[in-house]
Amino acid sequence: MEPREFAAAPQRRHHGFVIAALLAVLGLWLLILAPAGIPDRQAIGAGALVLSAGMVVFTLRSQPKGTKLRIDSDGVWFDEWGLTVPWSQVFEIVTSGSRIQAYISLRLIDAEGFVAALPEAERNKLKGNRLFKVPEFRIPNAAVDASMEELLSCLREAKAAAEKS
Repeated sequence: MEPREFAAAPQRRHHGFVIAALLAVLGLWLLILAPAGIPDRQAIGAGALVLSAGMVVFTLRSQPKGTKLRIDSDGVWFDEWGLTVPWSQVFEIVTSGSRIQAYISLRLIDAEGFVAALPEAERNKLKGNRLFKVPEFRIPNAAVDASMEELLSCLREAKAAAEKS
């Protein structure tokens, strides 16, 4: 199987840009169109424009670079897990969660045994990880630049290919 890599979803930036645009509109309105009776309108307008520029910079810098999820013949690596889950441990791949927060879940054959065999540092990272709940590792919907259906299909194909070899 040829490895597939997915980057972080670009939609994550959307909210930051919306906030920046609203601050810019407010700042320009205060500087250009607002009635003169508003106290300190020019200082507040200039401050809103500065905040808008800062929000744009923050949004651009906060977008994760590189690979967020990798699916290959060895298993599935997700950056928020910090480890690769081997195909030999995956029992099934299902959707879970709710309409508000859907997940693709990799249910493990022996999750406790798998975790116990990990080095201590990796085991400790999993203790507080919201995306690991025995017996499954979860991938949130819209975490990567692929639809949930495409990702689910890719995972199932990779699992089937790993089982054949």
